Amino acid sequence: MLTGALAAVRGTLTGAAGTAAAAAAAVTLTVQLPARCHRLLDEAEDVLATSRRVLAQVDATLPEVLPRLSDDVLPVLAGLAQTQHDVTVVRAGLESLLSRVDLVAQELVALPGAARLARVRGALARRAQAADHEVDDDALVRDAE
Repeated sequence: MLTGALAAVRGTLTGAAGTAAAAAAAVTLTVQLPARCHRLLDEAEDVLATSRRVLAQVDATLPEVLPRLSDDVLPVLAGLAQTQHDVTVVRAGLESLLSRVDLVAQELVALPGAARLARVRGALARRAQAADHEVDDDALVRDAE
């Protein structure tokens, strides 16, 4: 019985020692907590001071920038939108014109002498590409025939 009671006391003391160690660790963390909080607050103060300076610069610059954006950038954007519209209109006109040119070309091919005209035109195009050389126009026509 005495041995059982001593074993029970020993178990209780071992449990109490473990509880005391856990309590000591909790006390250590609790003691370190204010120092950690102070470090976090110091870092937050640095970030807030930097943010305050940046926001002060934005506040000082914004009244100058907004009118310039309104006067300079917005008209450019409106001009770009108008340019896009103009390009669309020109593209549609060119497509219409090219389809008419194709129709005229088909009619011209059926005319007598169209093949000779095409050869002369090709010779003249070659002449334009070789503009740095002296070429006789009559020779180009003879070459085309």
